[in-house]
Amino acid sequence: MCDAERTAELAAVVEAQIAALSRDDFAAARDLASDAFRSQVSLEQFIMIITGSYGFLLAGPDIVVT
Repeated sequence: MCDAERTAELAAVVEAQIAALSRDDFAAARDLASDAFRSQVSLEQFIMIITGSYGFLLAGPDIVVT
């Protein structure tokens, strides 16, 4: 379990990624992912992952990280 500070940091990243996706800014959303993820997933692959399995994120849903 994360402490409150770490939880807030993670929530900020998730919220920023969702905001970027809601603007169709896939590059900005991918840039917020970990170095390891970015080294293994190209922008084109990221777009396919999001549009294929996580398209609901493009609508900017309200998500609460606790």
